[in-house]
This record gives sequence, C-alpha cells and structure tokens, in this order.
Amino acid sequence: MRAVVDRLSVDEEARRIGLPLSALRPVLGPDKANARRTVRSLLRRGDADWIVDEAGTRRLKLNWLVCVSALIKREGWGDDDPFEAAREHRRQVEAALADILAEEQEKRRALSARESLWEEPVRPPSRRPPGPNQTRIIAVLVRYADDPQMGLPVAAVRRIAREGSPGDKANVLRAIRSLVRSGTLQLTRDAQRLRLATWESAWWRWRATPYTLDPPLADEKAEAVLEAFGEPGGVSRKGGSPWLAERFPEPG
Repeated sequence: MRAVVDRLSVDEEARRIGLPLSALRPVLGPDKANARRTVRSLLRRGDADWIVDEAGTRRLKLNWLVCVSALIKREGWGDDDPFEAAREHRRQVEAALADILAEEQEKRRALSARESLWEEPVRPPSRRPPGPNQTRIIAVLVRYADDPQMGLPVAAVRRIAREGSPGDKANVLRAIRSLVRSGTLQLTRDAQRLRLATWESAWWRWRATPYTLDPPLADEKAEAVLEAFGEPGGVSRKGGSPWLAERFPEPG
C-alpha cells in the first residue's frame, strides 16, 4: 500500500488527476487478488477515490491530505524541526541550571557540616562597646582569619593579642570569655578555635577595629604565630582583611 501511495504522489499529474490502473501495475504486483485488496483498502479508508477523465478512463486519485503526508515523508520536510534549536537551547540552559543548583547544594551541605563544629551563641551579640583587650581580640580575628567561618585557634589569638599589648595572659583570657558570654564570639565544641559570632556580616561592623589599636598589631609577628599553628598568614592589600582581596605574596 505504501508503494501505491508513493506512486500516486510522485509527480504533479498523478497528484492532480490520478493514475489509471495500468500505470499502477508495476507497484501493485502480478497478484491480481492482492492488487484488488490494496485498491479497495485505499477506497474504504478514504485515502483515495475513483475519478473518470475526459476519455472515460478510470483513474485512482489520492485524497489531498494523504498526498501531502506522503510528500512530507518522502521529501523529509519534517526532519528539520524549526523548534529543535530552541528546545536544544532550553535543554542546555536547564542542564547548566541543574549544575549550578547542585553546586550550591554542595556548598550548603559543606557550610552546614562546618557550622556543626561550633557552639551556639549564648545570646545575641551585645551592643555594648568592647573594652581595650576585647577590641584587640576582635581586631585579631578581623585582620588575620583567612576563613571567617573557621576563625583562628584560640592559642594563636591569645599570642597575637598579647604582642605589644599591656594586657597580661589573664586579661586576654578574661576578654575572650567575656566576648563569648556576650555573644560576640563563638567557640568550637572542643574549645580549640574562636570566631566572630556573626561572621557573615561581622567584618562590616568591626572593619575599622585593627586601625584603632594602640599599640597597633604587628603583622610580621602575627604571621610567624599563624605559621607556627599551620594557619594561612598575611593580610590583604585592600582594607587589611583577607575577607576582601588577594593577600600579600609570600616573602622570597
């Protein structure tokens, strides 16, 4: 049947006035019974009709819708889908968005895992201005914490804060405890590391702290202390904080 449909739609004359049965013999085959069944099937389904030309010859003519469908299938007009480029672009965008979402979810999981290392703040950060020793502790964390979420080792903060400061070891310890109790600082659950409690936005509150100290922080000594604790050393070129820009190159 497909061969008959293709033959009836192959040229303009066949599409316009159909073809006589004699012209269809090559595609209908030598079996006359099978040929009759094929023609009857086309007529019964409404795919073709008998017409009579001026000479009185019966011709088999395809229905226009079947003829158009056969042309599309044969010529391949449906292969170049005009919307395929748009669909491919959409698939690419969706894949890129899925990658971004997966990356963000992985970052959130890593953030949550690191947050679980810290004790909950005792209370919201106090608005009371910190004392001189407390200000020095905050300045150390603002200026030298390479990763504000992970802060610095408590022992490193104590050693850096005492460099050039009139406060003794006991005063520094009391300042740390007071800042923790006031909700300004947080300790890890093993009490080994210290950070600003609102570390995401704390730099904007305390950004000027390192420049208000007297005596000021000694960067070279601080870097030596951080190196001894295995922490990244150095401060940034912009604003004196590693939270903002690239760090000073390593010496040598």
